[in-house]
Amino acid sequence: MAASDVEDGEIVGEVNENYEQCISAPEPHAAKHGAAATSAAAAHKQQLPGWEDEQQPAGHVKRKPKKEKKKKHKDAAGRPAEAGDGHDAADAPDSQGQQATYVNVYGSNAAADVEIKAVQPIHLRDVQQLVLWVLGDAVAPRWVFTKNKPLIPQVVLLLAGGLTEHVFNQHKALMPTLASFQAPAVALALNSNVRPGHSVGALLGVPQNRKRKREAQAEAESAKEARAGQPPFLPEHYVLTLREMQQLEYPVPTLGDDGMLHCPPGFVSTAGRAAGSSSGSSSSDSSGSEDGGAQRQQQQQANGCTEHTSNGDSAAAAAAAAGADNSTQLQPSKRQKTTTAAAPADTAAGVPPPPQQHSEQQQQQQHNSSSSSSTAPPWAHNMVGLDCEMCITAEGFELTRCTLVDAAGSVLLDELVVPHNTITDYNTRYSGITAAMLEGVTTRLEDVQRMVKRHVKPHTLLVGHSLDNDLAALKMCHCRVLDTVALFPHPRGPPYKSSLRYLASKYLQRAIQEGEHDSAVDARAAMDLALLKIEKGPSYGSNEAQGVDKLPDVLATTGRGSKCCLVDRQETLTKHATGHASAILVTSDSQAAEVAARQVKNSSWGFVWSQLQELSNFHFERCKARRRLWTAQQLQELQQQEQRLKQERRQQQQTMQQQAKQSGVTAHKQQQQQAFNAELDADDAADAQEAAEAVHKAEQLLQQQYSQQQMQSKLAALDQHIGSIYAALPQNALLIVATGHGDMPELRWQQELKYKREQRLDGLRPWSTADEEAFCALTEQQLRALCFCAVKR
Repeated sequence: MAASDVEDGEIVGEVNENYEQCISAPEPHAAKHGAAATSAAAAHKQQLPGWEDEQQPAGHVKRKPKKEKKKKHKDAAGRPAEAGDGHDAADAPDSQGQQATYVNVYGSNAAADVEIKAVQPIHLRDVQQLVLWVLGDAVAPRWVFTKNKPLIPQVVLLLAGGLTEHVFNQHKALMPTLASFQAPAVALALNSNVRPGHSVGALLGVPQNRKRKREAQAEAESAKEARAGQPPFLPEHYVLTLREMQQLEYPVPTLGDDGMLHCPPGFVSTAGRAAGSSSGSSSSDSSGSEDGGAQRQQQQQANGCTEHTSNGDSAAAAAAAAGADNSTQLQPSKRQKTTTAAAPADTAAGVPPPPQQHSEQQQQQQHNSSSSSSTAPPWAHNMVGLDCEMCITAEGFELTRCTLVDAAGSVLLDELVVPHNTITDYNTRYSGITAAMLEGVTTRLEDVQRMVKRHVKPHTLLVGHSLDNDLAALKMCHCRVLDTVALFPHPRGPPYKSSLRYLASKYLQRAIQEGEHDSAVDARAAMDLALLKIEKGPSYGSNEAQGVDKLPDVLATTGRGSKCCLVDRQETLTKHATGHASAILVTSDSQAAEVAARQVKNSSWGFVWSQLQELSNFHFERCKARRRLWTAQQLQELQQQEQRLKQERRQQQQTMQQQAKQSGVTAHKQQQQQAFNAELDADDAADAQEAAEAVHKAEQLLQQQYSQQQMQSKLAALDQHIGSIYAALPQNALLIVATGHGDMPELRWQQELKYKREQRLDGLRPWSTADEEAFCALTEQQLRALCFCAVKR
C-alpha cells in the first residue's frame, strides 16, 4: 500500500523488527544482567506500537498478542510510557537518547539491516516509500525487509541515472562496490520519454493523500486572502535571466573591447531615448532641460535595471547600458495603420495623435479587444504584450506587422511595415499578411522601433511567446522579458517548445490561429497566459506535478523530524530545495561525491540526497554523435544515388549524341556538351569527397570520445563515487542507490526512426518485423533500471 493510499485520519505505525528473535535469542546485554533485564526488554517491546503486526520471516507462527494493561509501564531507560500510545523512542527529538534507548533494548551488538525481497519490478515511488518508512510515518514497503529500523541514524539516497540491469550484469567486474551489495531490485523507469529531471521529481516529490490535498487547498485559500489580491510572486520574479535568454537565443548585449556593453550589429535597445519623447518645452530653456532630462533618463534606466538585477542573474544591466550607443532618432513618419488609443505621454511630449483611419481588420481587432478583460490587476500595470508577423524576403524573414497590447488587452500599437528588401513570399498562412494590406504603406523598420520605444521603457515587462523571434525581427534588445515558452515549459523539456495555440487551448480554453494568424489575438493570448501564470504561482503550468509535497518538508514534519541536505546541480536545487533542507551546489560528479561524503559525517542530517549525472550525460552526447554519423551517412547515400541517376542520364545523352553525330551535328556543340559534363563530374566528385569527409569525421568522433572503453571508464568512475560515499557513512546508515533509467536518448531516437519509417518519410526503408522485435528488446533493456540498498557495517 502506498503512502498516498492512507485514509483520512488513519495513523499507521509498525515496527519492522523480528520480535521472535528479540525474545527467544538472549542478547549479550540480557545474558549479562540476568532475567530482569530480559523481562524489561520484553516489556518494552510490548510497549512499542504495532509490534503485533510486525513482519515475520517465512514459516513463523504468529503469536496472539496479550491484552493491553491500563497501568503505566516504564521502558528500559526508566521513562514512563503508556502502552499503545502510538509513539516509540524513534519519535523522540533527542537522537542520542533514541540510540541509548534502543541499545538498552536490542543490546550493544545489535545492528540494522535491509533485505531486498522484490520478486516483481518496483517503481521509483516504492524507493521513496522506503525512505518515508525509515524516517517518516509511512507504511512498510513490501519489497524490502528492514531489521532494527530504529537503529538507522541516517538515510542517503543517490540517483545514478543511466545504469540498467543489462549493463550492470555485463560490466559487474568494473563496479566492485555495487557488486558487493546484495542483489538489487529492478526499478522500472517512469516511461520511454523520461528525462533525468522526471526521475528526480518522482523521488523528491511526495504525492498528497486526500486529507493533505484538502489541507493544502485550505492553506492556498488562506494565503490568497492574506495577500489581498497580490499574486504569490510579483511579475518580476518570472523575468528571464541572462543565461535563459542566451539559451533561448535572444539578442543580448555583449562586452566590447572598450569595456562598454553593445547591442548586436544593427540592433537598438529600448533603453535608448526614442524620438519625440523629450518634453515640449520652449527653445529658450531647451539647453537647460536637456541635461536634466538626460540625467532623469539615466536614473530611470539605472532604477529599472537595478530593480531587476536584484531578482537574479539577468540581462537587465546589459541591455540598459548598451541602449544609448545604438539608439536611432528618427523624424515622425506618416502612419498607415493607427493605434487604438494614443498614449497620453506621447501627446504631452508633442507627438501628434494618429489619424482616425480604421480598416475592417482594425474594427475586428477592437471588437476582440472589447471581449478581453476590461481591467488589469494593479500589479500588471507595467506589462506590455508583443507579437510580430514576418514575411519572407530575399534576405530571409523580415518584419511586416508589429502589435503591442496592455495587460487589459487593449491595443497600444498595431503597425504594418514595408521591408527594405523585396518580398518573395508573404507567408499569408502564418502571418496573415497579403499584398493588398501593404499597398500604400510606407512605414519602415526604423519607424516602428521609434513607436515601440514610446510604450516599452527600460523597466517595462515585455510579454510574448518566443519573443526571441519578435525582437530579432524588430532588431531590438530588451532586458525584462516574460516568455510563455519558459512560463509553460514543454513536458519533454528543451529544445521542445509548446505552441501558443496549444497553450491557449489548454489553459485559456481559447481557440486561436484557426486559419491565418492575427498578431493582436496572439499578443492578447500571450498576455493572458502570463497573467494566469503569475496569479497561480510558479508551479502552475510547469512540469512539476500538482498535489505533491517536497520530500524534505515531509521528513521534517513527520516521523523523526529529520533534517535534510541536498547536494546537486542548480536545476534540481531550484525545484526541490525548501526551507527545511540545506542546499549545496555542485557542478560535477566528483564534486558531488566529495561533498556528499563530507555531509554524511554530519550527525545532524537524517537524510542526504545527491545525484550522479555523468553516465546519463555520456548517453546523451553519444546519441548526438550517433545521430550526426547517421545523418552524414544518409546524405552520402543520397548523393551516391543522385550520381547513379546522373550516370544513367549521361549514358542516354551519349547515345543521343551519337545519333546526332550521324545526323550531322557540328563538332563545336559536341565539345560544349563534353565540357559541361566535365564540370558536372567535377562538382559530383567534390560533393562525394565532402560527404566522405563528413562521415569520416563523425566516425572518428564516435570512436575517440564515445567508444566502449569510454563507456567502461564512466561506469568505473560511477562505482568509485558511490564507494567513496559508502565508506564515509556512519555505522548502521542506510544507502539507497536508484539508477532511474537507461540510455533514454538512444531509445527516443529509435522511436523517431520507427515513426519516420512507418510513415515512409525521408525516403527511409520500411519498418520490418525484425526491426520491431529489436526495438521492443531495446525498450525493455532501457526501462529496467536498478535499486541497490546497503547498510554500513
